Amino acid sequence: MTASDRPNLIILHTDQQRGDSLGCTGNPHAVTPNIDRLAGDGTVFTRHIAANPVCMPSRASLLTGLYPQGHGVYANGVPLWRIDPDAVTERVRSFSERLWNRPFPTGIPTIADLLKERGYSTACLGKLHLEPHLGDPRFGFRETPGWLGDPANADWEGPFYGFDLARLMLTHGEGPCDPTRGHYGRWLQDNHPEVAREVLGGKKRVRREGVYGQVYLSPLPSELHNTMWLADQACRVIRESEGPLCMFVGFPDPHHAWAPPADVGLDFEDGPHPEFTSLENALEGKPAAVRESLQSRRQNLASCVQAYRYTNATVHLIDRAVGRIIDGLKARGVYENTLIVFTSDHGDFLGDYGCLTKDDIAYRCLVNVPFVMKPAGGGGGPVPAAGSRVDAPMSNVDVVPTVFSQLGLECPEQIQGRDILSVPEDDRRALVATLKPGTLTSGLAIFDRRYRYSLFPLTGEEELYDHEADPQELRNLAGDAGHARAARRLRSELLEVHARCSQPRGFRYSTW
Repeated sequence: MTASDRPNLIILHTDQQRGDSLGCTGNPHAVTPNIDRLAGDGTVFTRHIAANPVCMPSRASLLTGLYPQGHGVYANGVPLWRIDPDAVTERVRSFSERLWNRPFPTGIPTIADLLKERGYSTACLGKLHLEPHLGDPRFGFRETPGWLGDPANADWEGPFYGFDLARLMLTHGEGPCDPTRGHYGRWLQDNHPEVAREVLGGKKRVRREGVYGQVYLSPLPSELHNTMWLADQACRVIRESEGPLCMFVGFPDPHHAWAPPADVGLDFEDGPHPEFTSLENALEGKPAAVRESLQSRRQNLASCVQAYRYTNATVHLIDRAVGRIIDGLKARGVYENTLIVFTSDHGDFLGDYGCLTKDDIAYRCLVNVPFVMKPAGGGGGPVPAAGSRVDAPMSNVDVVPTVFSQLGLECPEQIQGRDILSVPEDDRRALVATLKPGTLTSGLAIFDRRYRYSLFPLTGEEELYDHEADPQELRNLAGDAGHARAARRLRSELLEVHARCSQPRGFRYSTW
């Protein structure tokens, strides 16, 4: 297969979206006909596990095929290693290549880097978040308001982390409307200044109680919302692309602030909600640091209900955008030859245990995220039947090798994930690393088809949950004699995977 014949790849990536938030994943309150239709043409992976429960480490794992122990992004605020190749002198480059007997690397390769080497055009739209958004731009970080808001950079559109075209977006809620937060904010300011003034001035918001004022209806019209702007930008790239395309579309929603446009949010204003598990029922038998984490994120019931409803509203708007992108692919005649992935970086308590947002703990509601894959015709590797479900675990570290297989490409040897469709279901595991220095929740977790096991090395505490009997993870079975064998097996498997993947990929600059 020549490069020009290869299928396209589009990754539709949301922020802070639970795995059970779609109609095709069992949410009776979701209105997601387009994503559900995508699932009907492809496969839903119901036990897709993020390698870390917060944004930057998880995104780095998805885009590199490495666990946090491999790529080094162990927490938000830690950038994925990359340096400006123009800053490397020829003398340093040639000396290093002679010393280490390999080409001088300028960063850990992303899927965009790898596919660009294989003849793909590459584009990133929206939120990528491989650099600290609060980082000082003097460090050279571009995903910052200081850099993107500088008039000298107004015409910049990449390259960035292997993406030839980069139209970026920072923050959530109404934050992207700020012209210092990226390309969408500047577009809104230039084309709809009156709307930008109204939104950024905080007018006509219908606020709710609690959660630091982050639950409200926005006056921003849905057709001008960043979600729909991203869909239009994606369709533009599809129309203008030549040859195979790799495109990442990063939606900032449904991450808090929970601020859907009023013309969408009002339709969900009085919608149903699940019966949330009380925090008191969830604390018994849990490690002390986990109990503290849950208690610190406790919110009142009204806030949890409204955040849940507005999440359904923002997910519905994302679904509209997905439908528009699908229509754009079909109009170009390339839908059948496009591999489409819909996924997210991590979840949200969203009322579970009376809590909102997330923390560095491997709870199912935080790390089990959506993963829908629509295959492309003419690719390679095993392809599940249309409309199928896979209930065995899969890590987002497995996305790169699985995608490469589907595209008919050989996976690079440095990848730590596996082509999950080539692994027997009984042998599939997903590791979660929350190795954040100085925190008692720092630890490791592993998911198999039935259990989640966690180990906290600093305290020696353990957790074991049977998801068949206890999907809400209320009863810690780590000390239960009837499950001791499962705990020992998973602990051994966890340590084995961790030891194999704990190989930071940063380049060694000198011998000392």
